[in-house]
Amino acid sequence: MLLEASGYQRKADELSRSITEVTQEQLTGAIEKLARERKESEKDDREAAERRQRRKVDTLLAFIAGMSIAGLGQILEAGLNYHQVLWVVLTVGGVLGIAGLSGRYVYRTSGGRRVGGEGRDGASAVVRDVAADDPLLAVAYRELLEASFTPDELDTLEQMRTSMANGRLAVSAITDRQGRPLAVACGEWSAHSRTLLLAYLAVRKDQRSNGLGGHLLVEACRSWQLRFRPVVTLAEVAHPEAHHGSGGTGYAVARLRFYARHGARALDLPYFQPSLGPGRDRVYGMLLLVLGLGTEFGSLDDVWAVPAEPVRLFLTDYLLSTEGHIGTDQATRDLQAAVARQGGIPLLPLLPLDQSSSLPRSVPPPSGAG
Repeated sequence: MLLEASGYQRKADELSRSITEVTQEQLTGAIEKLARERKESEKDDREAAERRQRRKVDTLLAFIAGMSIAGLGQILEAGLNYHQVLWVVLTVGGVLGIAGLSGRYVYRTSGGRRVGGEGRDGASAVVRDVAADDPLLAVAYRELLEASFTPDELDTLEQMRTSMANGRLAVSAITDRQGRPLAVACGEWSAHSRTLLLAYLAVRKDQRSNGLGGHLLVEACRSWQLRFRPVVTLAEVAHPEAHHGSGGTGYAVARLRFYARHGARALDLPYFQPSLGPGRDRVYGMLLLVLGLGTEFGSLDDVWAVPAEPVRLFLTDYLLSTEGHIGTDQATRDLQAAVARQGGIPLLPLLPLDQSSSLPRSVPPPSGAG
């Protein structure tokens, strides 16, 4: 009887230890999650403060310029001589110059880091275009794109070079002083649908959370808008409920926060990335974001739906150019049905993240299904 009681006691002790270990693991995981969320929240607040500061400086500069021009006009009407007018012009120019330098200083010091992004090694965030025969393309592909995207998500280097030569792909990058790529962005242009897809945006791992990705996104998209004049600018991003990412590829949640900070919204579509070639799988559980609209559709901030036709043409061209046909599988039928709805395709907010389960999500077919 004593032995039996001793056995029960050992089992009770083991159970108690296992419960303690599980509880500690859960507690550690919860603390780490809270720390990540707090860091992201602080970053969001800091960038919002920077934007407010920039708007204040812009308003001040516009006011000074307007008052200076108005005052100059009144002085000229008063009939001053040449030397008096010259003195007034120089004075106004000096005031505007000082105001401009002050605004630049505020821009660069607001929020505790330099606006526009600068690498940790001190590299200026200057965006440059990359040509198909530029050696930088191969280096950026190997060191940034392959480290940030899975083989199923990424075009081959030769595919990218062919698309660039045909005018269907534009690549922009930020490099350090030695020419090493720190960030790269790739935009795919569809002339038929007049849509631009931000296919890839990658930042070197040790340069993330430093403003480079946001700076490259803004500058590259601005350049591409002038070059292509798209009616819709899109981006693919992993659904946080379907993809968790890793330290190398970047967390899906972090990517979603990044695009939300830049005003993106999700199309209400069960989107998936088509297979990019033989032996490569579709990538299900993706979101198709809208980064911008052409002037004919209005500002992205003021609309709640996007006209379906350019998106329908884009998806059709995308499927035909990659998979060679429009499939009859359930995922493709669901996607086509969502695009065909009346009244356009609704736009959905990316945040708050605790509501991300409400974002549309495609799912792979059951195992063994055709």
